[in-house]
Amino acid sequence: MKTLSTILLFFSFLDLSAQCPGNMLANGSFTSQLGEAITAAGWTSMSTPDVNDDNGILNTTQGYTWTGTPVASSDGGTWQNLFSESEVISQTLNVTPGQSYRLQFEYAAQGIQSSDFIFTDPVGVNIYLDDALLHTTPNDLTQFSWESYCYAFIPQSNQITLKFSASGVAYVAIDGMCLLPNSNDAAILGNDTTLCLGETLVLDATTPDATAYLWQDNTTNPVYTVIQAGVYYVDITGSCTYNDTIRVTYTDCGNEPEPEPEPEPEPDLTSELEMPNIFSPDNDGVNDFFHAKKLVNVNQARLQILNRWGDVMYVTDNLQVGWNGKVGGADCSEGTYFWILDYTDSANRQTVLHGFLQLVR
Repeated sequence: MKTLSTILLFFSFLDLSAQCPGNMLANGSFTSQLGEAITAAGWTSMSTPDVNDDNGILNTTQGYTWTGTPVASSDGGTWQNLFSESEVISQTLNVTPGQSYRLQFEYAAQGIQSSDFIFTDPVGVNIYLDDALLHTTPNDLTQFSWESYCYAFIPQSNQITLKFSASGVAYVAIDGMCLLPNSNDAAILGNDTTLCLGETLVLDATTPDATAYLWQDNTTNPVYTVIQAGVYYVDITGSCTYNDTIRVTYTDCGNEPEPEPEPEPEPDLTSELEMPNIFSPDNDGVNDFFHAKKLVNVNQARLQILNRWGDVMYVTDNLQVGWNGKVGGADCSEGTYFWILDYTDSANRQTVLHGFLQLVR
């Protein structure tokens, strides 16, 4: 569904190496001086990430050492070490909206210890587009072993910020990161569609190299038959991890009226509406509710919020009343949700918008 903020797609995995012709990311090899609280040139950081290599001591806070012998990635040289979700690295890039891009990198759990602490848990990488969590890689289960990962996305704005952090309270190394345009720019499930009552729609997510499929109702076949309206979602696991979403609606196609003549040009009553992509209902008085941030020339409206399985979490006809992150008085879990907004503007034009939002606590 190309109207979403991001669509993850399949592509063939490319070998990682120090050579990445046309890499859109600056210094994807993280070539840098070694040291504590060092961020490789070309990157921006939050908190205090470190730069290390496989030659000698651990370069981080005094008193911490490796729990084993570090190994260089296939990219070689130095790598960026991140601890927990507090240490973040990012780059802001100019892109073409609607163009597909592929990202690939290597990551490894790093065993690190001191006299008081030891960090040897399996850990993966959180991938963010701007401030929205897109995906978390599988954990690297073996310290100092490098895992290859890739995914693809379609940005809907001409400037994006890619961010990366560890997915748990542990150390993870990142190296050999490459971002390139991807020739595959078609959504797996196709665009949103409307069917006549009684019609069915076969969604075929069959993809080369795929090893597993998971739909919104936990079925695992590559093909899914739609018989009722709703939002349908599939996760596909293979050489790359990716997913897609489609919204299906139904209408009564019988006894359709004759086409009406072209209406007179409507007045220019441009509507403006801004929806956030993240909120934190932790009762701290800041960003506790998910609601529209800007309303200009917006009349009747209906907002729905669904979880990843298509279950409706919240419905309102008042865009100034926000969702508090609860259902039936119980807190909803952190994660990604999907919103759908139908509204009519001052010129009586109907618009449907939808996108993802991130609930954090």
